[in-house]
Amino acid sequence: EGGKVPEPAVAADGVSVAPPAKRKRSGRWQEDGLEDEDLSSAIIRCKTKGIAQELAALAGMIAPSEEYRRAVKWCVSLLQTAVLAAWAATPRHGVPPPRVEACGAVTQGTELEGSDADVALLLAPQLAPQDREAW
Repeated sequence: EGGKVPEPAVAADGVSVAPPAKRKRSGRWQEDGLEDEDLSSAIIRCKTKGIAQELAALAGMIAPSEEYRRAVKWCVSLLQTAVLAAWAATPRHGVPPPRVEACGAVTQGTELEGSDADVALLLAPQLAPQDREAW
């Protein structure tokens, strides 16, 4: 009443319980005149953006490093060298040598750090069926 501060209440256990202090509400959401539906939409947009940012951060944590990518290329080149050496041991005139290429997640850009790398051995179509089986 008229500026009088109420006395603190006393709980059953003897502890003084003061009423909560009144805070002046100056929330911007009250000042912008948003209706409940508009406010709800704004909150959903903010949450959606936050989720997208978190997913992007998590994806960055499992993305392959440059070291991993170099290692995959190095392994593919070693395999290609071995295939060419084996091909040279039994040359087939007019038939190009097999090629080794990375495939799967590595070529799709969906590989994970430390995951297995898929490779394909590509044989020339004119290679005889029995030679295909040998490779």
